[in-house]
Amino acid sequence: PGQQQGEMSDKQRLGMKKGQEIYTSLCAACHGLDGKGTEVAGLKDTMLAPPLAGSKTINNNPDGGVHVLLKGLQGEIEGKKYEGLMIPMGDNDDDWIASVITYVRNSFGNRGSFVTAADVARLRKETASRTTPWTYEELMARLPQYVPVSQIKVSASEKSGDSGKAIDGNVDTRYTSGKFMEPGMWFQIELAKPMSISGVTLDSRNSANDYPRGCEVTVSTDGKSWTPVLKKPEEKSPVIELRFNPVDAKFIRLTQLGSAKGNFWSIHELKVLQAPAVKN
Repeated sequence: PGQQQGEMSDKQRLGMKKGQEIYTSLCAACHGLDGKGTEVAGLKDTMLAPPLAGSKTINNNPDGGVHVLLKGLQGEIEGKKYEGLMIPMGDNDDDWIASVITYVRNSFGNRGSFVTAADVARLRKETASRTTPWTYEELMARLPQYVPVSQIKVSASEKSGDSGKAIDGNVDTRYTSGKFMEPGMWFQIELAKPMSISGVTLDSRNSANDYPRGCEVTVSTDGKSWTPVLKKPEEKSPVIELRFNPVDAKFIRLTQLGSAKGNFWSIHELKVLQAPAVKN
């Protein structure tokens, strides 16, 4: 159910394999081998644990699942009760947690970036003083949320007429530059109103080698005066997370920095992340 093996580095492939082994032996009993949750024996429609397929906690931001494994989760989730209890698993090391979250974020129809041991170490330090499990509401307040596509317009320096395919909700369609990548190509997002933004996710998995060869993010409130917020070097990954400190913006421009003779710049799905309500 995860990525095609050829799309991953050896390190990523090993991480996915380790994560699958952990999930199968420890997590599947409650969350299901298919990630859709396990029904309580004899109680129809009563689930031990929430589905991970399509989970906002898992998909909206790589920090979500890490927070849950480090500290646990209690109470209702989107108004629904579950019989099982998600206990903290922070006694496991950073690589263990990174592996299982990476596997879940790339299985069961989920499409996410890879989580590293360094990501886990950062969150472990940030939440070191917390002694109780999260509630779902607490966790959602700490995580960025997707801006609805109804509030987004897009354009591009190349084949701008096809830019809407990057936000049509269909991973089988794509925006593509139509020519090989070269420095200066851009893709622009216009929001319906200024809001606090903390990231953009680019999914090119169905065209795995069409990720940007480095990317600069600039923002504007008026479309005229631009401020750089991130310059990310090339990352060989079909899902690119462009994360930055929260900034008010109405326009976001992604500029492609490198060259790729043989590959277009493609975006199958793009997500804009609104900054969390609560600062970490």
